[in-house]
Amino acid sequence: PTTLPPRLVAVPSPNGDISRSHVRIEVVEGHALVTDLNSTNGVMLLQHYLPPVRLHPAVPTPIDVGTRVDLGDGVLMLLEPET
Repeated sequence: PTTLPPRLVAVPSPNGDISRSHVRIEVVEGHALVTDLNSTNGVMLLQHYLPPVRLHPAVPTPIDVGTRVDLGDGVLMLLEPET
């Protein structure tokens, strides 16, 4: 399998809710992992039919396709299936 180099993505945060290094999303052995990088305001996972889950800092957490990752300040990321 191909390993892609890390890519930094800047997102707008008008209220300053998103930290400079807020979250890492990576694929390891075919599984998506999300890690809160000790952000100030945290990272929430939003999954269908389940209550929101706040990530524990520095703990890689597996997520499924369809999971939304809420960074705060109205910024959501969605894990979509590979095409």
